[in-house]
Amino acid sequence: MGALAGHTGGSGPPLLLIHGTGLTWRTWLPVIPILESAREVYAIDLPGFGDSPPAERYDIAGLADGLEDHLDTRGIERIAVAGNSLGGWLALELAARGRASAVAAISPAGCWTPREREWTRRVVGGLARPKRPPDWAWKSAPARRVLMSSAMVHGDRLPPEECRRYAAAYADTPGFWPVVRDTFSEVFRGFHQVRCPVSVLFGAGDWVVVRRAGPRIARLIPGARHEVVPGCGHVPMVDDPEGIAARILATC
Repeated sequence: MGALAGHTGGSGPPLLLIHGTGLTWRTWLPVIPILESAREVYAIDLPGFGDSPPAERYDIAGLADGLEDHLDTRGIERIAVAGNSLGGWLALELAARGRASAVAAISPAGCWTPREREWTRRVVGGLARPKRPPDWAWKSAPARRVLMSSAMVHGDRLPPEECRRYAAAYADTPGFWPVVRDTFSEVFRGFHQVRCPVSVLFGAGDWVVVRRAGPRIARLIPGARHEVVPGCGHVPMVDDPEGIAARILATC
């Protein structure tokens, strides 16, 4: 597949940012300026999302293969990785494959029990079905906070145009339903193959991926640490950019 679409900038040790299901590299925009002050940042669109071409396979192995192809194209053997939701799962998968030098897994999917997986499946599928709000609805800050509440606590901090991008990208991208179909039949099992520093971060207000998975993940990965971040939801980069960037840099 080769290089993926996205954003590159900054200077320093390389850092890969991986978004969640239905989103794009732009989900990292609030933290990118902070991260780029200390790292060369590669914020990518996963295959089938944003401006990246569709994937041949949308299971975790196929998506991880696409990420490895991207790293190979860039001439990068190992890289620090921060990922959110699906991106957190893929960050752990890259670590299990030996391609990650450190991981900040933010509300990682895939490390679930059957009951937790079914909860997230219903939430993700349910969020994809409602009719998209009209453009005028995003002009009100209180309305943005309510409309974005599934992903974040402070959606009102996003400008209206960025909220429209979130809504347009979510279920209308080619990779969305294939990823939901293929990844929700899987579970991450490579905990003991992870041999790099790992932090597992969950927003205190996250109700998409069940928060009780956090301590369990940290116990299963040798040396991993777990933290609940106050005042944040499932996509905490908007809720606390400085705090999330600091936590990423502390690990990666």
